[in-house]
Amino acid sequence: MELILANMIRELSVSKVPPITNGSRRIDHAIKAMRTFIKDVFGPCDRCSVTTFSSDVNLPLVNEDDEDDVHVCLQALSGRCHGNTALYDAICFSVIQFLTTGDRRRPWMLVILTDGDDNASEHSISDAKRLLGAFNEPNDNVTFVIGLGSDVNRRRMDDLCSTGSMYIPARDSSALHTIFALLSLRLTHGIEINMAQIATANAQAVLAQVQRRVSVQRGPVDLLLLVDISGSMRDR
Repeated sequence: MELILANMIRELSVSKVPPITNGSRRIDHAIKAMRTFIKDVFGPCDRCSVTTFSSDVNLPLVNEDDEDDVHVCLQALSGRCHGNTALYDAICFSVIQFLTTGDRRRPWMLVILTDGDDNASEHSISDAKRLLGAFNEPNDNVTFVIGLGSDVNRRRMDDLCSTGSMYIPARDSSALHTIFALLSLRLTHGIEINMAQIATANAQAVLAQVQRRVSVQRGPVDLLLLVDISGSMRDR
């Protein structure tokens, strides 16, 4: 499963598609992709927490097992983008919260979306890496860091993810949707994907295979979405 996911992500990262510069804002692409992801894979016993960050880290906007509440929360992010990027502070805050209050009987998935480098944190990248390593230590836990657009520092993101996380660049909205479809594979168990039958930019082709088995092949999951709402997320 890890090899399949890594291969598909590698194809996405080198696909020749235009960057996120035209049409909707970055935050709008992110909201649409996250809402589609929740709609298609959120199970009846799953729980989702949404935490946002700009110059500061905001308390979780929702920590619910109610899918409708999660959708309302995500849609509300559209008008909240401002300030700088306290990525490392957000990671440290969120991981500490999960490590101290999370249900360790469940697998945890942490998905981090950002469009740029940290420029406002009190914590260092080393602090964030150490805590991500602790989060990822149980076999069932996983962290994905998604870089939106072409302005993300790939070398720094690879360093951030060096303690067991995975960095995934998303240059356009199609790639972003497909990435979230691929992440849903990590919420299922034992699904084999035929690489030759799935287009790298076709999220629905991936989800169609996942949806047929998601209700019977996995237990409940705690999901944390950590979303950048800095001012640059308003860019197109």
